[in-house]
This record gives sequence, C-alpha cells and structure tokens, in this order.
Amino acid sequence: MTPRKELKKYHPKSVIPLITFAITISLSQTGFALPPCVVINTLDYNLSTNPPTPQPGSLRAAIDCVKNDPLQDTITFNIGTPNPVITLTNQGDLVGFTPALFSYLKVESDTTITGPISGDPTSVTIQGNNHRIFLSNASLTLENMTLKGGSPPSTEGGGAIKID
Repeated sequence: MTPRKELKKYHPKSVIPLITFAITISLSQTGFALPPCVVINTLDYNLSTNPPTPQPGSLRAAIDCVKNDPLQDTITFNIGTPNPVITLTNQGDLVGFTPALFSYLKVESDTTITGPISGDPTSVTIQGNNHRIFLSNASLTLENMTLKGGSPPSTEGGGAIKID
C-alpha cells in the first residue's frame, strides 16, 4: 500500500490575491476596461430633448454612471479649462416633465467626487443657481471643489447638501 500524500491547507483569504490577479490579467488581455466615471465638460441637462437628459460627460451623467455600475464609486474631473464652473440647470426650466426632474444632483449610491488638487488652476466650482446642489441618500464624499449658490427650498432644511 502506498502512503497518502498530505494536502497542504491554505487559509481561504490567502487565495484572494491570486484570484484578483487572474481576473485583472484576463480583463486586460481582452482589452476590456471599466470606463471611468469622468466629468469632461461643464454642461448639465440637454434641454433640447423631451424630457431633458443628462449631457454626456457631465457631472450629472457621471453620477448616473456610479449609480448604474456597482464596480464604480469615484468620479473625477478632466475638463481641461482653467477654473471650470458647472452651473446646474435652473429649476424653472425643468417644470412639467414626467417623471419630475430637479436641478439638484441626486446621489443614490456611495460616491466620492474628487476635484483637482486644491490650488490647481483647474479647480472646480459647482454653482447651484440658488437651488440645492446635492441630495443624497447614500454616503457622499466631496474633495477639492467649491460649492456656491446652493440654497434649499424654503420649506426644507439643509443647504447646498442634504443627506436623507
């Protein structure tokens, strides 16, 4: 009778880096990469469509990107103009559409929005147009940006940002 070979025992967590590495390699070898949620312009809603839709490459579209992709949670900026200002669409331009549209940016999944490093000549300002800027029912982290002109409706609390 031949002796039994003893199997080496591994802790389950020690295998995870190998699995992650294998997945990363196979994705890169196929040319597949996750598209980043990047803001490339200062536009907001496209008011020429009915109902208005987020402009491709806008902050609003990037927030939708994070919401619709469970692998994404970070938004970055690559606008390319000095000191860009993103002005949210005036609420008056959005009245009467179904479903109801609002000028604020609704964050529905854990999201980090990272502007350029402080002092950078491309620092980002988000102008609320005298309306709330962010309404979030998830974790929201904002880094390296300025919020201006954010004001809540007179019947609600909060300011530029409201966390539900």
